Amino acid sequence: MKNTQYKKKKMKKIRRIRWGRLFVFIIVLISVVVSLGWGLYSLFFVLKGTYDNYSSLYADYQTRQELKKKAQDPKFAAYTNILLLGIDNDVADEASEPGQRSDTVVVAAISHKDGSIHFLSIPRDTVVSIDGRSREEKIDEAYFYGGAQLAVKTTEKLLQIPIQEYLAIDTKAFAELVDALGGIDLYVETNMDYDDPYADLQIHLAQGYQHLTGDEAQKYLRYRSDELSDIGRMRRQQKFLKEFYAKIVRFDTIWKLPEIVNILKYRVTTSIELLNISQMEAIIKMLFAAKVTTNILPGTMTTVGMINYWLPDQSGIQAQIDAMFKNEINDKDLETSNK
Repeated sequence: MKNTQYKKKKMKKIRRIRWGRLFVFIIVLISVVVSLGWGLYSLFFVLKGTYDNYSSLYADYQTRQELKKKAQDPKFAAYTNILLLGIDNDVADEASEPGQRSDTVVVAAISHKDGSIHFLSIPRDTVVSIDGRSREEKIDEAYFYGGAQLAVKTTEKLLQIPIQEYLAIDTKAFAELVDALGGIDLYVETNMDYDDPYADLQIHLAQGYQHLTGDEAQKYLRYRSDELSDIGRMRRQQKFLKEFYAKIVRFDTIWKLPEIVNILKYRVTTSIELLNISQMEAIIKMLFAAKVTTNILPGTMTTVGMINYWLPDQSGIQAQIDAMFKNEINDKDLETSNK
């Protein structure tokens, strides 16, 4: 009798243990299934979101390219015009309108036919009409008020040419880029001594052949305390561009490309898109161009109340633009006359 009761109690205990284990197993199984389901559900939406984002980006890219084609003037179709902007890192002097100014403004016209490149330097003191402003101002203010897009629009209006792309680089990023290339060998035309405590800028370069570091190079390009002021600075910029170009196309530069690309990716603002293969081809042609020419925007310097202004010569600008795009314009005229 006692054995029978003992066996019954033992069987009930075993059943409770088994049911307890089964209950725990079921809970764990449900948790795993729910977690797995939630994980797959989340993964699906992450992948879907990524796909949608890239699809949207690519669709937007295609739309922009189509719009560019429609807006392109046929006589400039054989060129890629890029606005190059050197941005001043100094703190804005107007608290109500914070921003940075374009210390350097250069248009690079690249020919798709022969890879030749023409640099047109525009004095930062050039008087222009800027959309949204009630009066004419200096061209370096366009970037201050509206970034690269407004700078492009203002330059297009000044030159009456389409600008397809822009590239803006600040002085610090520029110095890093020069250092990544190993510096630049250049002849400094005169002793350069200038101190500006407000902008934390000290320029001290001796006359003669120099191996300029990135910091020294950006100071060389910013110096304008000689008798030629901004014109002398632009001539130095054009001289530097040629030396910089020569350094870029050297064979040993290929080993420095990862560092250069990293700087361009994270420190430079640009509209140039890697998806545009034909555009990249044009840029590659630019780097290995057989011919590089430089010019300064036609105009005259005037001073009003100790402030310099560059007054553009519109007829001179038109003649210069015609010369820059001469071959293409002549080709189009010939095609028209043969029809």
